[in-house]
Amino acid sequence: MILKKISIEVFLALWERMKNDFPPEEWVDLALVRRGFARGQIVAYSLSDKCVALVVERADVALLFYLWSDGACRSLGLGSEMLSRLKDEYRLVLGEVEVADDQSGNYQKQLSRIRFYRKNDFVFNDFAVLINGIKCCIISNIKLPAAEIADHMRYFYAITYDDPDQVIKFV
Repeated sequence: MILKKISIEVFLALWERMKNDFPPEEWVDLALVRRGFARGQIVAYSLSDKCVALVVERADVALLFYLWSDGACRSLGLGSEMLSRLKDEYRLVLGEVEVADDQSGNYQKQLSRIRFYRKNDFVFNDFAVLINGIKCCIISNIKLPAAEIADHMRYFYAITYDDPDQVIKFV
């Protein structure tokens, strides 16, 4: 499969399908996505209309903002293929994974995401953030010192949130 960049219009059309697989508190502000696209800071990639990644770029570093595979195609390797291609495209790929909480309503989904990223050789760094009150571990394709992670994340959050200090807390 070929990794291709997709337009904001294509992403927005796919978002209508994608958003149902994410809880509303994880939905992106589409106005900020449009602004990021217009400034060349946010890019969407597709392997097909069944697997999409939304990333925020900083030179050869990317924050994986969303990785989505159509439910009918899960466990067929599309998500793994997307991560592999992104690791070829960028020196460093960062992401956020919700910390598993056995008291949450989506504990099994949390564990599934953790297994998926570990299977794809992502490192769970000793660095976490609270995003709208949800504790997330910062993952990456290479191990990083906390100061470097914090620098990248501040940059990315300034692009993806109007007031990042109201949404994000480093913990």
